[in-house]
Amino acid sequence: MSKKKVYLPIILIFLFAIFLDFKVYAKEININSLDVNSKLLEDGSLYIEEVIGFKMSGDFNGVYREINTKYSGGVQDIKVTELTSSGEREFNKVEDAKNGQDGVYQILKSGDIYNLKIYSPAKDTNKKFKIYYKLKNVAVKYNDIGELRYRFWGDQSENTIDKFNINLTIEKLADRSKLQVFARGPIDTMETSIVDSNVFNIKGERVKAKTPIEGRFLFPKETIPLSTNIVGENALNRILEEESANQKAIEDEKNRKKYIRSIGNIIGSAAFVLNLILGAYILKIKRNKIEDDYNAFPDDCTPSIASKLYKNIINERDVIATILDLVRKKYLCIKDLGHGNYVIIKNRNIDDNLLSHEKFAIRWFIDYIGNGVKVELEDIENYSKEHRDKFFDYFYKWKVMVKHEFDKKGYYDKNAAKLAKVFVSIFVTEIAVMVIFLVYGSLISIIGLITALFCTIFSFSLWSKKSVYGENQLRRWKVFKKYLEGDRFIRDQNLSGIETIDKYLVYAVSLGVNDRIFEKLNIKFKDKGAGEENYCDSCLYWYFWIGMDDEHNIIQDSLHNSSSSGTSDGGGYSSGDSGGCAGGGGAGGF
Repeated sequence: MSKKKVYLPIILIFLFAIFLDFKVYAKEININSLDVNSKLLEDGSLYIEEVIGFKMSGDFNGVYREINTKYSGGVQDIKVTELTSSGEREFNKVEDAKNGQDGVYQILKSGDIYNLKIYSPAKDTNKKFKIYYKLKNVAVKYNDIGELRYRFWGDQSENTIDKFNINLTIEKLADRSKLQVFARGPIDTMETSIVDSNVFNIKGERVKAKTPIEGRFLFPKETIPLSTNIVGENALNRILEEESANQKAIEDEKNRKKYIRSIGNIIGSAAFVLNLILGAYILKIKRNKIEDDYNAFPDDCTPSIASKLYKNIINERDVIATILDLVRKKYLCIKDLGHGNYVIIKNRNIDDNLLSHEKFAIRWFIDYIGNGVKVELEDIENYSKEHRDKFFDYFYKWKVMVKHEFDKKGYYDKNAAKLAKVFVSIFVTEIAVMVIFLVYGSLISIIGLITALFCTIFSFSLWSKKSVYGENQLRRWKVFKKYLEGDRFIRDQNLSGIETIDKYLVYAVSLGVNDRIFEKLNIKFKDKGAGEENYCDSCLYWYFWIGMDDEHNIIQDSLHNSSSSGTSDGGGYSSGDSGGCAGGGGAGGF
């Protein structure tokens, strides 16, 4: 598989993560709209009619609405209806209800919180509910001013609100010139106004989770003549100072966000240009000069090293290929003991012509499992069962040695790996910065983010970048395997000697060449009339008679069983709460 095919799915995943609101969930509920019509009564009570639009994804038994009665004289006159295409459907209050019921609601009290649990089963739809209630003694009458401070939406709600519109009507108004309104909530979208001479209005959109919607209304104290919630002090100047400070904080926050957005736009644009330059440089680094001629036999390396280069893994099949290769090199030989049992015999002493993993393979089977001279296949099978952990340790040590010898070959570009660390650090930092700017509304920074993601992926690929030598050798092994699996290999007249056949065989085992190719080759070779003695000493002969072409040969089974509990070689490398504010509570589904 080409690198482009490998990286393309990763890139697409990143793009989907950025541009799509892709969520896997059982169910989800959000608030489409919150519309409140409220009236301040002469006794300082607050009468509320609120319509909440729910967007439901998944199965729901109903919805709930919390009413916080703190800093009030309690709630009364609760009424619940559902707004449908045919009008209002009134719900009945019950003491007890079960999931699946419809048209009823419960009031569950916990401290100052009244939870209206409204039963109305629904699935993947939108619903609107209208809730009526009155909160007693909410407004405060000071010596010089009247004040209503009320939170229409609490700061504990996990749900977002698409848009809201809140009206507060003064029932008895003495002097309109003394009306003032302040609000806390989504500072970027919220607006306040006074309409129709006696109506306060607060509206906005895009309310995030845990963001309150709070209004602070000032009016002549004569507006609430029957209020018993009286505080004997002059409060107007204090309130105006508080709100002035709050308004300044809001403006400062807006200016700060605006400034950060502008900086984000500049840096995002600069990052985009820089990423294009660095990305082009990385792609240039990734390219290697490739040879055109692959007719020559690949690098003279052991079959296990060739396997590591080709597959980037070292497995049980590579051990079998190593044993066969040692037979080919005359360090080992195999004899038939009859009754399906065979013995591997050390034919010559270990010398410096062998690599460390080849030497260890001989010690592993001949010295550690065998008697120093020979080992029977049955002994290998029994040892792997009786000393499973030890057998796996040998296997692991052998793989480490293969990898060590592999690293010495210079197949990978070490300088590219060093650059990868630098580039990944740069782009990961850049991604974090771009995300911060996006939070503050810098849309231009998204182009910096996207290009940084691409460059990060390309940078990671540098860790596994092969050297010119490694890339050419890999391509040679690919061509070699293709040659072995084709008809040309079977027809090739140059394959007349045992030594050539054996050399090709051991690499074919590691590379995972189809065994049927060698079945054909075996027939062809025997038809050529090779001497029986020479043939019986060949790897090709033992490949079939020992059953190494079988998925369940003794050596492979022993290795697989011991390593099943082990590990692989790892491959290549604003608005917060404020005291004295009545109201609050959120809404959701159940």
